[in-house]
Amino acid sequence: MKFIYISLAALVMVSSIPLFSHAQDALIPYTTEDASTRVNIYIDPDTPKPNEPFVVSLEAFSVPIDTSIISFYENGVLIQKEQGVTQALYKNNASKTIIRVIIETPEGRVMEKTKTIVPGSASITWQAMTNTPPFYKGKALYVDESILHLYAVGDIRDQNGNTLNPKSLVYTWDINGTVKGDQSGFGKNSLVLNDKFVRISINVKVTIKSIDGVSIATDRISIPIQKPQVLLYKIDPLYGIEWGNTLTNISLSLPELSVLAFPFNFSSVLSNMQYQWSINNRETDVTSDTIVLRSDSNQNAETVVRAQVRNTNALLQSSSSSFTLNKHE
Repeated sequence: MKFIYISLAALVMVSSIPLFSHAQDALIPYTTEDASTRVNIYIDPDTPKPNEPFVVSLEAFSVPIDTSIISFYENGVLIQKEQGVTQALYKNNASKTIIRVIIETPEGRVMEKTKTIVPGSASITWQAMTNTPPFYKGKALYVDESILHLYAVGDIRDQNGNTLNPKSLVYTWDINGTVKGDQSGFGKNSLVLNDKFVRISINVKVTIKSIDGVSIATDRISIPIQKPQVLLYKIDPLYGIEWGNTLTNISLSLPELSVLAFPFNFSSVLSNMQYQWSINNRETDVTSDTIVLRSDSNQNAETVVRAQVRNTNALLQSSSSSFTLNKHE
């Protein structure tokens, strides 16, 4: 369970106000300093979304909270009043919620705190800088030791409902539980990630706040780590590379056959790729992305052709693929 800590000294919208009304005129208020140091308010979840209920919890120091009368107000409406109660559920979190908590101690002292919350929405999108073949309809996937671009888009409004400029907001990026301080701050709605040896997944969290801390939104996503692959394509002498079909099994009906090895989901710098071809587990001297196979009367009925691809700048980016070449009768 995660909470947000509300400190009177730190937040503009938090206040400590003496309460005087009717029979309470004789009550002795706590000072502003008392309110800021003796009472804390927590909210769960710490960044509620629009129309999402949240719980307000009260914590007090050197205040007889168990014997005090605690009143919780939501947008001016009393929702709970009871001795010693320290939690209340706030349900009407639409465009703006004003939290007001009043503590009345047995000796007649009163303390009040208020906090305004303007819920917003946020979403994270990402783009992996990895290779995909032409006409590929899917998304480029993230692999270890590749570059990942993250983008945060939010609908953040002020207390009057006006949309705030994304460049005026404060963005806090958290990757696998660690805040990226150098890439967080005012207007930093994007992040470039080049972490290594992640192995399983990348957990991303972004928190977007207005300058006064009143308007806030959060989003979280998990990006799985994929494995790079080698895709093999036939090169037709007339039509070029047959991108629509990968090779697994083919008959050699022409005098020669050209095959391309494509580094799928490897980092997008192709100049760093190292190729090695083998035939029936015996390495050839071909070290380019293309091999030309010629018909041989001494050829076996089945020949296994394998391409090994390695990224020389990324230790974990290595893969291989093979296909079977059948002798044409």
